[in-house]
Amino acid sequence: RGALLADARKETLDRALNEDDSLRDALATVARDASEVTFDGMIGELLHHRGALRGVARGEDYERDLRRRLGLTESETLADIEARMIDGGIASKDWPALTERLRQGSKRDAGLADQLMQAAKLAPDPACIDDYLLVFFTQKGGPRGGDGTIITTGLCKKDPELLALLEQERERLAALIDKRKTAATYARSLALARIGEAIVSCYERMKNHRGLFDFDDLIERTRELLRRSSPSWVLYKLDQRIDHILLDEAQDTSAPQWEILQVIANEFAQATRPRSFFAVGDEKQSIFSFQGAAPEKFDAMRHGFASRFSAAKLPFEHVRLTLSFRSAPTILASVDAIFNFGDNRLGLSFDPAEPAPEHTAR
Repeated sequence: RGALLADARKETLDRALNEDDSLRDALATVARDASEVTFDGMIGELLHHRGALRGVARGEDYERDLRRRLGLTESETLADIEARMIDGGIASKDWPALTERLRQGSKRDAGLADQLMQAAKLAPDPACIDDYLLVFFTQKGGPRGGDGTIITTGLCKKDPELLALLEQERERLAALIDKRKTAATYARSLALARIGEAIVSCYERMKNHRGLFDFDDLIERTRELLRRSSPSWVLYKLDQRIDHILLDEAQDTSAPQWEILQVIANEFAQATRPRSFFAVGDEKQSIFSFQGAAPEKFDAMRHGFASRFSAAKLPFEHVRLTLSFRSAPTILASVDAIFNFGDNRLGLSFDPAEPAPEHTAR
């Protein structure tokens, strides 16, 4: 998969650079925020969700749903919002004149003038916005001036109308900052879906041409097989019968994998001969991104199997592992104390009925 995905990535990026204008624009949008390492990671993650990805890049439903979820109207594009930030209040053509008014004040006011001039040199390109915002807000996003004022008292006296003008502009920009971030998220999401779909489609074509399956294909085809036929018939045709299922690192099992296990073990609670299912895992140790891990399913499956086995009057044991071989007593006691406080425990377990942790060291 790694080799084919690298080939698909290269072929798609070549097409974006040399043939497909819309793909080129999408690539430019994604590349602004992603290094090569994070880009490869995103594409790998998209592979795990390839079923959901198919068709979304060109789908109006996806775009409409994404806008609705983000709270954006049809007219609120990133370009429109950025244009309003640049020229919707104090127009960028007036920034140089505003710079001269700021220079009439103290050294602090002159610093704002320098910042504004830097923005003016880039205007009306959207690249000027971040510099322009620093005239009114700090690096952390708070308003300029510890007391909320932008300019010094001396400059206020010299130019009484300046403070009101700047504060009005600051309020106007404050309302647009989050909207700009939201619109950027929308643009990046569409671009990533477009690039991702192109790479995944190319990868699928290369894989199918060679007659190959990857791990996700095996999972999906097994699910399809068990959906359209009886699991008992499948096991019979395989000429084998399953007496025991052993599942390690169960917290990293994905929802599709749990579906397969659940179907295969469907008759375990009705068996005329002894059958067993042993699963060991700890949701607190889940690697959430690993193969689409769904740690909450570990808890749900445990309750499901417990109900079915109990209904059939078969033994079912939930063994809590509280003895640690790896940590010192003080560390364990500290962690237990933290998660025993208020709602902190809810961040540790998907089961609200799970008792507060209490561990001992060997």
